[in-house]
Amino acid sequence: MTDYLKKIEPTDVRFLIDLSEIKEMVQLMLGNLKEHLQVELGFDKIEDSYNTTIVRLLINLKENNVLTNEQHMELLDKGFSAGDEPFKNGDQVLYNIFGHDYSIISVTKDEDGDFITIEMPYEAFKNR
Repeated sequence: MTDYLKKIEPTDVRFLIDLSEIKEMVQLMLGNLKEHLQVELGFDKIEDSYNTTIVRLLINLKENNVLTNEQHMELLDKGFSAGDEPFKNGDQVLYNIFGHDYSIISVTKDEDGDFITIEMPYEAFKNR
């Protein structure tokens, strides 16, 4: 890095993340429960009343086997649920990775797969 670059402090940091990388992180977060769950990722685009497109990460956790009550409680303790809350699961994963200060600013689809671009303030990045 040049001396000139060291004099500049960025305001935001952006991450281009392949959804397969997020899937790997989800499996790490699930720990031993990953053996019992199928992880499906996607995203939803919602246009608000100001014509701004909001992107939400969807993480659907489907049971391969019926989970025991103990396993359900462990899943809930990790902040996840199986079946019907893909938005909540997506929010939880991104919170676990980035904290509160992040925004999904775009989604890119190409022959290499689906990617999301996440932006967060540099100060929040520096303090994580």
